[in-house]
Amino acid sequence: MRIQEEKSYKIDGAESFVHCIRLQSDVRQFVPYYHYHEYIEMLYFLEGEGYVYINETKNPFSAGTFIIVNSKKAHTLSFTTPSKYFCVKFMPQVLYESDQPFVDMKYVMPFISEEKNQHIFSREEIEKTAIKALLTEMMDEWDAMDVGYDLVIRANILKIFTVIFRLWQESGGGDVLQNFSPDIKKAILYTMEHYQS
Repeated sequence: MRIQEEKSYKIDGAESFVHCIRLQSDVRQFVPYYHYHEYIEMLYFLEGEGYVYINETKNPFSAGTFIIVNSKKAHTLSFTTPSKYFCVKFMPQVLYESDQPFVDMKYVMPFISEEKNQHIFSREEIEKTAIKALLTEMMDEWDAMDVGYDLVIRANILKIFTVIFRLWQESGGGDVLQNFSPDIKKAILYTMEHYQS
């Protein structure tokens, strides 16, 4: 299997921290393009069915599925029906770069990036959350690129991850903060409380 490294997206010659794409597949097809990149990738499927292959794992998707592919993980797609989906790629630093220490999420990165290759959420898990609306707003901001579009996109990424942390806690998946020091727990909880979805 050939795996290609995908280079970062550039705007006016400068590396962009994010790349938002509206995609569709009109026919059944396998995309034999295993690739990896520095970006964390979020996929939200509006229509269709198929599979997201991540490393050696075959993950089914259908309308409403939301998948996060971690940085540097080889992945590709195959489609069994015509499909439409959002693809948002962003640099991991988005989760921890800030002038405000309470948004410093670098301590969460091992939890997000190392323990699993991907995180998959069904339509039922996320349909009552703001994830679809946040992704749609990001796509619209990216298309328009009005002043401050990058701030909206960065803020929405943080909001999406806040929603994810809350989903994990509510699903009984354990205390996602248990391995962090009291000061770090306080910082993460502050972020979760002040970035409402």
